[in-house]
Amino acid sequence: MKSNFQTDLKYVDSDSISCSGDGLKESHPLIYLDLSSGGIAICPYCSAKFKKKV
Repeated sequence: MKSNFQTDLKYVDSDSISCSGDGLKESHPLIYLDLSSGGIAICPYCSAKFKKKV
């Protein structure tokens, strides 16, 4: 099954988000991603995509 970039986005309310993996892949260290610029932040470990709600 193909992945869809828009449906894979996780929308959040804050300017930062923590990520420690999605539970399906190997876990990775807890990291914080900055969303204050309004763009999309992609976790360098698990490729999870986050965007701040408008």
